[in-house]
Amino acid sequence: MSSKLHYENTIENLALTSNDSDEGLTKRVEKEKIGKELKSAARLLSIVAIGSVVGTTLMVNAPSIHEGFRAVTSDDEVENSVSETASYFADSTIYVNCDNDLLKRFDEDDPRTKDSEVISRAGAVRKINGPFGFSFYPPVTTLREDICSSIADYDPLLAEEDSKNTLNYALGLTVLLHEIEHTKEIGSEAQASCYAHQKLPGALKASGVDSAYAEELSSKITNETSHFLLPEYLSDECKPGGAYDLDIGGNYLIPPSSNPHPS
Repeated sequence: MSSKLHYENTIENLALTSNDSDEGLTKRVEKEKIGKELKSAARLLSIVAIGSVVGTTLMVNAPSIHEGFRAVTSDDEVENSVSETASYFADSTIYVNCDNDLLKRFDEDDPRTKDSEVISRAGAVRKINGPFGFSFYPPVTTLREDICSSIADYDPLLAEEDSKNTLNYALGLTVLLHEIEHTKEIGSEAQASCYAHQKLPGALKASGVDSAYAEELSSKITNETSHFLLPEYLSDECKPGGAYDLDIGGNYLIPPSSNPHPS
């Protein structure tokens, strides 16, 4: 993975600290069944909502609107699978694009990454800007295609037997959780990252990963990530008692320079 990979992660109001993975899986199955029944209605409502809110800013935000419309109307099996996972953890409807070309275009629009030969972003949520200073983040995110595959290919029945499958899922989930946080109007990269890493252990447990392994794996991911993230993804407030502390027993993405016990 690139040393400048933007780990994208998080979920609002997750706070899942139960060690009962069977209960978590049961809840997920039930929500997926309901989601399938409501999917058509939800997509139609989302299209109408996007059109209504954007209004006169349609031309200015044409790329974002196209991105959102494509995700809402996707027939891609992987995209739909990842969208269901995102919606489960966000506790609201989220749509996911799996598109390397789109992320590359985002890179080209960013002075920091426009000359990069590889895709530097693991994911992105595009803010839509309206008149009179109005702006909002739509419930749409774009992920790198390999990130999507790592999430869609995860098999909870192999969580203990196939460590590579679980590791890839955990890394992909970290990206997804961060992006979900942006859809909930959190613009700060540091705040989104901090929330994501605190919520990652609970998300893994809810996905069927053994409690002890979920704690161990998420801790390793957080420790490694802190050494590769760009400065804007880190904050001294990501600590026990800090402004970004959710107090849910998760991991803190502490900047290496502030960590008294580096791994």
